[in-house]
Formats: sequence, C-alpha cells, structure tokens
Amino acid sequence: FSSGPKNAIVAGQCDTPADLWRKLREAKARAITGAHHHSVGFFPVDWSYWDPEFDRFVEVYSCWGNSEFYGAPHPGWASDRHRGLSTQDALARGYRLGLLASSDGHDGNPGNAQWSNRQPHIHHHLGSGYVAVLAPELTRKAAFDALYARRLYATTGVRIALDFRVNGLLMGSEALVSSSEWESGARKIHARVVGTTNITRVSLIRNNAEICVLEGRGPTFELEYEDRESAAAIETRFLRENGFLQSPMPRPTLYYYLRVVQEDGEMAWSSPVWVSPR
Repeated sequence: FSSGPKNAIVAGQCDTPADLWRKLREAKARAITGAHHHSVGFFPVDWSYWDPEFDRFVEVYSCWGNSEFYGAPHPGWASDRHRGLSTQDALARGYRLGLLASSDGHDGNPGNAQWSNRQPHIHHHLGSGYVAVLAPELTRKAAFDALYARRLYATTGVRIALDFRVNGLLMGSEALVSSSEWESGARKIHARVVGTTNITRVSLIRNNAEICVLEGRGPTFELEYEDRESAAAIETRFLRENGFLQSPMPRPTLYYYLRVVQEDGEMAWSSPVWVSPR
C-alpha cells in the first residue's frame, strides 16, 4: 500500500491449490494464480495441479533464470533436479498458459527493478524480467483483462516490441478450424519484432519444437510463414513422442509461440496461440 506495508492474517486455510481455487470460486473472485519460477529446484511446482479458470499464465523468466526448457540459455537457479517442471513441460500437458516474465527481486521498484548482473549469485548476466500486455488503454482493468486473455509476452528486462499472430489471431488466442483445415489446411503465422539492439535469432516453436529458425541482421524483424504440414499428423507424432497416446491431451491441439534473441543476449517470448479442430 502507498500508506505503508500491511500484513494480512486470516483464519481460513488452503492446503492445496485446489482448495484455493475452490475458495476463489465460492467468493466469486476474479483472480489469476500464475506459477512462479516453477523449475527452480528448491521450490518445485507440482504440475498435477492446474485450473484453466485461474491458471492463465506461467513465468517463463525472472531474475532467477530462464524456465522455458531444461538446457535453455541463462538458466540461473533453474534446475534439472525435478524433471517435468519447465514451461514446455506444462504446455506439453495441454495447459493453455500465456508466457510472462517478472523481477522477483523483492526490491519494490516496479518497472525499475534493481536486480541485474550486479548480483552475481543469480548466476547469469541478465537481470529482472518484464511482462508486456496488449491492452487498449493503460488502466488496471485493461491490464488485468489482457493478462487473463493471455495477450501478453515476456522479455528478460528490455523493452522489445513483439507482435505474434496465427491465422490473424493475437497471441494468447484459441483458434478453432474445420475438420478439413485440420487435416490439410495451412496455418498462417505473422510476427514483427522491434528490438533494443540487433536481433540475432528468431525461432518459431510448434508443440515445443523449432520449425523455423531465422537469423536476424538488424533491430527489426518480420516473419510470414505458412505451416502446411497436416495438423492431425503433427499432433499424433507429438503425442507419441511425449508419451500421451495412452493418456491423451484433453483435445487435439497445436500451439505456436515465438522466441527472440538479441546480440546482447536479451530475449523475448510471445504467448502461444492454440489451434484445435471444431
């Protein structure tokens, strides 16, 4: 609070995330519960808990490191002690999560976090992350609506501008296509990036696999790409490779997102767009 810190002490108790979500529903609360540095080994997240009403995004990056996948650049405190906890692991479960970044520096300077390479114990040369929301106006309600709709993207702490769309739909969207489109139609991907310095690499990821990797040469980048491979064939292969054929994902789905790397090592990630048959 602007008037000073307050500690809230309540009589009730929630022993599991499911208990919390039940109480939020009972209270008719409009709330979001996003997983935080979920692959850090000493604070592992149990991904068996997930609620699509409240779990709307996941923190792909903070000052503690990059949690996109095991072996990702700038891992910081991210650990492989507990497998199956990365952002890509959650997406592979069929969870529809936007991607954001934050500071977690505990220094109380929103938008101007001080955690950077001046703190060597964070084990990487980047600092606190930023989240960008695509909102029609700068108000609390508009920002919340954008977070809930997953119209957001993550950066490692620089103001990279990023537009990413599939079939004309903004990042965070869910696209439904006809059966014929699912079997043989192309998905049209558009991206535009304006970096803070030269962009060196842009990767288009589909169901956790890079399907298009391009090298950049300047601070701006545009991508127009058509994915013409049969969505049904891609999805079957994905389920087989990830062991989901015996216990499949809730519905056939493809998801796409963008990863950007600058020459100074700073990065950005779009939220995914999901494509499913009607």
